[in-house]
Amino acid sequence: MCKTKKELNKLVAKYRELSAEQKKINKQLKDIKGEIIDYVLAKGVRGGKDNLTLIVFGDDYKVSYITVVSHNLDTDRVRAFLGDNVAEFQVESISNKLDIR
Repeated sequence: MCKTKKELNKLVAKYRELSAEQKKINKQLKDIKGEIIDYVLAKGVRGGKDNLTLIVFGDDYKVSYITVVSHNLDTDRVRAFLGDNVAEFQVESISNKLDIR
């Protein structure tokens, strides 16, 4: 914990500096991730139980791009309707996961 306002000023300045760097790095990572995904979508081999995974093997890494499907309840609709048939209130959610090992 800092003890003086001067120490706090230094910490805030460092925090701002690191935060700005983090934003730049996050943008670079997002751009690189997009390029990797484009390559995997174009050249990947299908695999996995449901054939929803695309895989590319490199010299010392494996890249997999997985489509994930989940079903969640729309709680607002359930509350409004208060019915017993829960299935009609399901909302499908599809996302993708990129894994580099």
